[in-house]
Amino acid sequence: MHVALECSLKARILYIAGTATLEQLRRVVPEEDFRPLFEGRSGHLLGTLAERVTLRRLLEAEQKVHLLQRRPWTAMCGADRPYSLRYGCEGLSRERAEDELATGAAIVDIIDRSLG
Repeated sequence: MHVALECSLKARILYIAGTATLEQLRRVVPEEDFRPLFEGRSGHLLGTLAERVTLRRLLEAEQKVHLLQRRPWTAMCGADRPYSLRYGCEGLSRERAEDELATGAAIVDIIDRSLG
């Protein structure tokens, strides 16, 4: 779910800038803004990406800001998030897996609808 959220947030960055590709974005965004979002480890931090695209405002408009308080989002955004939340794997209860999928899917849906 982390990868889906990361991709959606990055798509929103492109949308806000009025660009369709990273090459176009690089031409219109200062390098000191571009690099932390698309190069290196910091480009995988959901909290940083969410701040950049004002995710909270999108969720407030949809009356869904509570999604940012749910365990799946806070775990994925925490500084000590487990590696497994991005590329690895871990055993989850069915209930927890369903919660993570539902929370992530709801956030991705709101981001995707904001793209027009």
